[in-house]
Amino acid sequence: ALQEARRALKLSWRYVEAFEQEAAALYAAPMDLDQMRRFAGELVDVDGAESKTTARNRRDTANAIVKLWVSSPTVAPIAGTRWAAYNAVTEYVDHYSKVRAAGDPQSVRALRAVTGGSTAQTLKTNAFRMLQTL
Repeated sequence: ALQEARRALKLSWRYVEAFEQEAAALYAAPMDLDQMRRFAGELVDVDGAESKTTARNRRDTANAIVKLWVSSPTVAPIAGTRWAAYNAVTEYVDHYSKVRAAGDPQSVRALRAVTGGSTAQTLKTNAFRMLQTL
């Protein structure tokens, strides 16, 4: 059991180290407003919307993410980077995204944030991957 725990911890540390390297690369990569707008639109697939209502909702989401990238105090210290873009996405998902489920919106968002396979998790994962390849 101890050996298994050591193996698991070694894998965890490797994951943390790999994530730190990827995060540092995003932090070192500059991003301008036009790039951010394109990224946000592609992330939420504004152009793939099948109705005007869906397109409007996706455009609103993309605009909210861009607004956080531009003006959020939590993003300000890393402004103008891809890492800031990722943080704007996570801030939007965790604190501002629409809630349709019953209950306290903050609690619903918190549950989505930690539920694997949720739309929230998928959006964050997609954002990270997209930003790695811009």
